[in-house]
Amino acid sequence: MSLPALPNELITSIAIHLLPSLRDLNSLAQTSHHFHQVINPIIYKNHSQNTLQPALLWAAKRGKLAACIRLLSEGADPNILDSDRRTPLSWAAQIGYADVVSALLSAKETDPNTPDKDLRTPLLWAAGKAVHHIDRGTFSRIPPGTDQFIRGDHLAVVKALLSVEGIQVDRPDNRGRTPLTVAAGSGAESAVEEILRTGKADPNSRDMFRQTPLMQAVSSGSMSIFNRLISIEGVEVDTKSCFGTTAFREAASNGNVEMMKILLARPQVDPTEVPCFGDSALMNTICEGHTDAVSLLLADERIDPNITNKAGIPPLVRAAERQRTHIMQMLLDKGAEPDAKDRQGITALMVSTEKGNIEAIQLLLATGRVNADFDLTERTGYSPFTSISLDNKNQAVLKILDEHKRRHRIDLAPES
Repeated sequence: MSLPALPNELITSIAIHLLPSLRDLNSLAQTSHHFHQVINPIIYKNHSQNTLQPALLWAAKRGKLAACIRLLSEGADPNILDSDRRTPLSWAAQIGYADVVSALLSAKETDPNTPDKDLRTPLLWAAGKAVHHIDRGTFSRIPPGTDQFIRGDHLAVVKALLSVEGIQVDRPDNRGRTPLTVAAGSGAESAVEEILRTGKADPNSRDMFRQTPLMQAVSSGSMSIFNRLISIEGVEVDTKSCFGTTAFREAASNGNVEMMKILLARPQVDPTEVPCFGDSALMNTICEGHTDAVSLLLADERIDPNITNKAGIPPLVRAAERQRTHIMQMLLDKGAEPDAKDRQGITALMVSTEKGNIEAIQLLLATGRVNADFDLTERTGYSPFTSISLDNKNQAVLKILDEHKRRHRIDLAPES
């Protein structure tokens, strides 16, 4: 029996067997008119299928709803991956095309949990961007080149994804961040609420740096997310990150007095704790100049205004370094030692003198408890006063110190 006389079913089987090589298949189709009639539709269908997949990715990235629906109906694979292992659903979720997301989710084959190369799922992408709700009509005709990643109805995308059976609410990315963590860190209040409403999210999940959603909420400054998370029974308020940071120290660094007050009311929170590296809450507030936060801490009986950090620097010296004279006054009022020294023997007066802070110098001298008899031009060992010389000293500072020394001269001569 000659080849052209073979049954069409057998010719089709041979064609499908040769399908990986379109060149061989095309050569076979050209051997006879009958083969061409049977094999050419197979070649066309294969070409169409290979074209549908990138077309669906293109349409999903650009929010082309009609094109997505047509391509899906023609058999496009909704789980096709691009070079970054991104699916059409992943792109539509990131940009916030809620209608495209719904169309993709309507395909039974769609996997809503497919992660990209960084293990970010469509839900994680949408949760981190659901900060603002923007009406679909306001961005559908935005010209090309406009930032696509800050527009869209991401909250609607989050709701659509959470409604899918089998959605993995707590699946982390390669940095250990869950959708709840990302939403809390972005200040996406509504997304946080939707995720928590599922009852499947762990409010104490930790990312690769051991930061929790609560710590992320403090960092974002969202009071509503903070209140929502801290109201959850069993939420951990004193978790330490791998850097030794806690939610309380983060709130202090940000000067968020309202958050600090709520955390201070929790018995697990220790405001005096100093991490293995870094500063205490008091030192952080001084560095950032958060006067209200400093006042709140100094009002706490547990806070010692003279406690040094790991580097041996007293709070008063740190305040002098930052030239925060008003905070220096607050520390002195709460019992800070005006002549406290760091490990190099540097005092707040020395720092204030080097910086030419006349107000701070007068404040410290007024205590009557500081040693002003020092020579900034003759120092041994490490000193921060490298810019001091006889040529560039602030004459006003010298005058104040000289007058003080004349009034309060201390006889340092050895006894005969």
